[in-house]
Amino acid sequence: MDSHLKYCKSFIYFSTLTQHLYWS
Repeated sequence: MDSHLKYCKSFIYFSTLTQHLYWS
């Protein structure tokens, strides 16, 4: 369960980071 949460947060973080890079 903790691993799944970590993966979810990582995915969200990566998605946000990519979004910023593309929309900057």
